[in-house]
Amino acid sequence: MMKVLAGEPWSFDKYLVAMQEFDGTKDVKDMKFDQATFWVQVHDLPLRFRNRRVAEQLCEALGTIYHGEEESNMIGDRFLRVRVNLNISKPLCRGRVITLDDGKDLWIPFKYERLPNLCYKCGCLSNDERNCEFGSAREGNLDDESP
Repeated sequence: MMKVLAGEPWSFDKYLVAMQEFDGTKDVKDMKFDQATFWVQVHDLPLRFRNRRVAEQLCEALGTIYHGEEESNMIGDRFLRVRVNLNISKPLCRGRVITLDDGKDLWIPFKYERLPNLCYKCGCLSNDERNCEFGSAREGNLDDESP
C-alpha cells in the first residue's frame, strides 16, 4: 500500500485517480479525495538561487512540501524538483514572481510531472472542460469572437 501511495500521481485514461490511506476509523463517504502529490519543476531560477531551500520556499504556496526527498531526486538539468501535496480542487499555479536584489521582478514558471488531463477553463484537475462550472458561467459573458 505504501509503495502505491508513494508512486503518486496515478491516472486512468489520462484522468487523475486521487487516493489516500484508509485507516479504518473514518467512514469512506466522509473521506475527501481532494489531495494528490506531484513533482513540481521550478524553472529559470538564477544560478545563485538554484538550491533546495529557495525551490521549497517558492512551492510552499502550492501545498504541503515533502522535505524527506534526497537531493539527487530534486536536481534536474535546468530546474529543481520539489515533491508537493496539492489540493486538486483548486486551480494549478503556473508560477511565481520573485523580486531580485536590484528590484527587478522575475517570473519563475512551474511545470508538473506526469500531469493528467486538466480543465483549461479553470485550471483544475477535478473536472474537464465539458463539466466546468466556471467555464459555463463565463460563456454567457463572452462575445462570438472570443476563443
